[in-house]
Amino acid sequence: MKPDKISPAYYLKGIEVMDYAESHRFGSHEFAILKYITRWKVKHPDDPVTDLHKARWFLDRLIKIAEEDAKQI
Repeated sequence: MKPDKISPAYYLKGIEVMDYAESHRFGSHEFAILKYITRWKVKHPDDPVTDLHKARWFLDRLIKIAEEDAKQI
């Protein structure tokens, strides 16, 4: 597969993030975390930290959900 607007080069390196997420049946928060962590160095090389902040935002929300679920057990 060649890079294009839908599948830039950083999508095509190694294992496709979407394939990995689907194989593990990730939910939306988990998928977002995986996506931002996987691509943080290559998607925006001029400002890579932004994607780390995005990943943390989703991780904080996932932690909150998990803590609320644990209280109901």
